[in-house]
Amino acid sequence: MDKDEGPAIGHDLPLSVTGKPPRAVQANMVHLAPDGRRLTATAPKIYGHVFRTRDSSGPLTAASDRSATLLSRCVGIVGRVGDERVLCRTQSGNFRTVDARSGRAEGNAVAVVREDDGRVAEAMLVSADGEKFIASVHSPNDRSGQPLGLGDFRVVSTSGEEAAATVSAESLTNDTVFLEWR
Repeated sequence: MDKDEGPAIGHDLPLSVTGKPPRAVQANMVHLAPDGRRLTATAPKIYGHVFRTRDSSGPLTAASDRSATLLSRCVGIVGRVGDERVLCRTQSGNFRTVDARSGRAEGNAVAVVREDDGRVAEAMLVSADGEKFIASVHSPNDRSGQPLGLGDFRVVSTSGEEAAATVSAESLTNDTVFLEWR
């Protein structure tokens, strides 16, 4: 694939390569299910969040959304917490585990910051076992974060049953990109 196609035209969507055998998908926020049969992604003008894995490489198109599942209360998908569940950011800024087949919320909402805190939490990555995620806490619309560029990162339970732990590492800044958590 060497050009934007379908709804990707003019949107400069990233090309993500996932799965075995590898396939390229042109969409935002692509997360492959551990079983390899489904992926989550977003693209302009595409109705849905959870798609069957394609048989070949290509962009998400109107044909892709015919069998897609829409996670209606999900503003953004952070990542997979299992074959059938994803961690979503909700409209209220909390996080919640959602069944990727039905779109039903499971368990309690997980708040990383208090409502009166004045800051927001941005989830960065879900652990490989789906038990925890890393969140960056910062002022709204200010991803630069703390003075000197030091970030406020926290390890949070996806179930919300454990207290969040602050990550104290001088090497982490708000420019840190997390690729994988093993």
